[in-house]
Amino acid sequence: MVELYKYTKNDIYLNYSRSVVESLKSEKYILDETVSAPFILDHSTGNWPKKDEIDEPIVYGDYYFLETMLRLKALEDKTP
Repeated sequence: MVELYKYTKNDIYLNYSRSVVESLKSEKYILDETVSAPFILDHSTGNWPKKDEIDEPIVYGDYYFLETMLRLKALEDKTP
């Protein structure tokens, strides 16, 4: 969504990206600190149609979460 915003300048993409990130940063989705696992997000879905990897940590979910936060930060750093 951040990339779509960069090309279209349509605020709906930027606002949606921010909304999703804020939601994912909540205690509802972040893995508890007491759990010793190499993940950030606790609730991800890998393959819904096959009912595989449902509601569990997934490393590529963490990747896209971090990537989106970095892209949002880069946009904010460019804003005067």
